[in-house]
Amino acid sequence: MRVGIVNDTRSVVELLKKLVQDSKHRVAWVAYDGKEALELCSKDKPDVILMDLIMPAMNGVETTKAIMEKNPTAILVVTSSVSLNFSMACEAMSLGAIDAVEVPSLAGANSKMLRDDFITKIEKVEKISSRLDAAKLHLPESLSSKSIAISGNSPTAEKKLIAAIGSSTGGPAILGQILSQLPAELKATVLIAQHIGKTFMPDLVSWLKRSCAMPIRIIKEGEKPISSTVMVTEGDSHLLINRDGSFHYEHDVTNHSYKPSIDLLFESLALCNRFQGVATILTGIGKDGSQGLLSLRKKGWFTIAQSPDTCVAKGMPQSAIDLGATQAVGNGLEIGELIRVKIQSFKDN
Repeated sequence: MRVGIVNDTRSVVELLKKLVQDSKHRVAWVAYDGKEALELCSKDKPDVILMDLIMPAMNGVETTKAIMEKNPTAILVVTSSVSLNFSMACEAMSLGAIDAVEVPSLAGANSKMLRDDFITKIEKVEKISSRLDAAKLHLPESLSSKSIAISGNSPTAEKKLIAAIGSSTGGPAILGQILSQLPAELKATVLIAQHIGKTFMPDLVSWLKRSCAMPIRIIKEGEKPISSTVMVTEGDSHLLINRDGSFHYEHDVTNHSYKPSIDLLFESLALCNRFQGVATILTGIGKDGSQGLLSLRKKGWFTIAQSPDTCVAKGMPQSAIDLGATQAVGNGLEIGELIRVKIQSFKDN
């Protein structure tokens, strides 16, 4: 794998070069500012770019935007503190960066683990970017149709309402737009699966709170959907719905490049007859979520895709549209309004 490094601090550049080379990958080039990165990327496109945020003249957000417009490339934001710079990191991810990570240390008790995690993150970003075909869907045995009720336990049982949203590359900004259109008294659980690392999910939740009238929280193992609440997957593991309607995190599912897998979450919702509502696929690379969205449509859910021409990465919604899994398309504000109206229609019926 060939890696481009964009960072204006020479000591950090040397550290990143050593980590890349020690992991048997190659440094394609080094840029010490955004403008130099644009020039180098136009001449020699690497597999992954490690992007600093705080740089003079042209910061990492501006550089990410320009690269994604001219030479789309897998970008991993690398910064001294993601928490302190999360607004910028989130903006970069909304423009096409796939994930964010902090600069690892070469010293200390956990240094080897941090270095290994850093390289794993780089390889994951490259794999997600290059692997456009989602793996064949495979529900773990513990949550297959053998253990989840396909038909309801009681035909008269009232189904709870969920607005399920799957999002990936470019997702944070569009999620904020959707949440801004939803009232605090929405009589449904808003369930969000965003491809992002677990370490940074609390920062994403804090960032989304600025746009959201409802309380928003990260889902805990074993709890159940809460009405008038936004519930977000923890990241780095798959979220599914058990037969009793409780949430379960699954860590050992193979054949899935994306965590959390939107397909696995949507399929588990389709297999459990306790819920109904609206399901939405947003911007993202690849096809994750399209098969699961189709399953939900067949179960009577109202299904939406973000308009591909409004996406940072159109792969996921376009795949859902091509599959016939969607009943409507729209931009962020339109999707938020659709969710509000359709949830109300389910409630009235």
